[in-house]
Amino acid sequence: MTYRLTLVITSYGLSAGALPVPSYVVTLTSAHNEPCRYCAALARALAPIVGSLPLDGLAPDDAIVELLNAVTAATSPSSSDFALVLWDYDVIDLPAIHAATAMMVDYLPPSMHVIIIARRVPPLVNIPRLRARRQLLEIIP
Repeated sequence: MTYRLTLVITSYGLSAGALPVPSYVVTLTSAHNEPCRYCAALARALAPIVGSLPLDGLAPDDAIVELLNAVTAATSPSSSDFALVLWDYDVIDLPAIHAATAMMVDYLPPSMHVIIIARRVPPLVNIPRLRARRQLLEIIP
């Protein structure tokens, strides 16, 4: 995969098993609009790679930095690609979480990719820049 971020805008069900790389899925609910829960869900999904991470009490940006540092330490540039899938991202409406997600996409380790599945394009500030750099794959019917 050569894209940092893939946006899939759909109201149809998809299967993460159809992805061409190993994927770690977070199915988001309205409860994930709380930054600590959101970051903890990402950490749980990536636990097979990074192990257990104590993110309690950290601000969203700090928790994302800790998570990315752990992923970077656990992988190497020659590691196989993998994807973090954020399912139903449109339930997220907290600006702090959008900012943390955008920061995560900006600082991904080389083998990590983010796939956002939502019913509408999320308000991530880095989407125009990713489009311009051809680092964004958009699948919109």
